[in-house]
Amino acid sequence: MKLTGILLIFFAFTFFGIYKAGELKKRRIILSDVVLMLEKLTTFIHFSNADVFELCRMLMSDSSLSSLGFLEGIPLDDTENFSHGWKSSVTRWNAPLSAEEKNLISDIGGVLGSTDADGQISVLSVYKSRFESLSAAADEKYRSNSRMYCMLGTLCGALVSIILL
Repeated sequence: MKLTGILLIFFAFTFFGIYKAGELKKRRIILSDVVLMLEKLTTFIHFSNADVFELCRMLMSDSSLSSLGFLEGIPLDDTENFSHGWKSSVTRWNAPLSAEEKNLISDIGGVLGSTDADGQISVLSVYKSRFESLSAAADEKYRSNSRMYCMLGTLCGALVSIILL
């Protein structure tokens, strides 16, 4: 019975390390998908005369942006303020992002439909460059820390198991 408990503790630490490494990977994917979303928004605004609700419908139907779960929570009827709906959807979104990253994504909703097409495109390009740097930093953090989290989880599990033996 004691051995079973020790094995469970070992595996709990190991899986926690794997979980933390998975969060780093998910964050990296989300940030690169935000860059892709900004590129698509820029293209849609440049070549179409669609309103913000139609832009969101186009983004929702794009399977390459599936990691951006907040898109599904944006109300697409004209009864609610679009910017408020975008921000509340991002706030409810459970993603492994920092508060700063979520605030930047929230701010994108305030840009859409607020000025003419050229103004929106120029502001979106600023956001795109910011998210490109965040994505590069997340990629580097994933490469350097994901193995460390897995190893630390396993080593801590082994240490606690040895102490309990």
